[in-house]
Amino acid sequence: MKLDFGREVCGKTAVSESREWIVTNGIGGYASGTINSSLSRRYHGLLLAALRKPLGRTLLLAKLNETVEYGDRTYPLYTDRRSADLV
Repeated sequence: MKLDFGREVCGKTAVSESREWIVTNGIGGYASGTINSSLSRRYHGLLLAALRKPLGRTLLLAKLNETVEYGDRTYPLYTDRRSADLV
């Protein structure tokens, strides 16, 4: 499956935050988030494990701050939003 989002989606924060994804492992664990990697809901995270059955999920990895270095420049690929950003 190929997912392809252009500038019209990824270039606008409100639009990219409204596009969510989820991947489950079939035994209660999952990863979920938005396509711009902001954690806009309390259940978003990259590794949520079902350690206590049936509903006890534990957040093990919330997010990663990815960067790319090209030449002498560094480019952030992550998104951070704080409550002051929402005003």
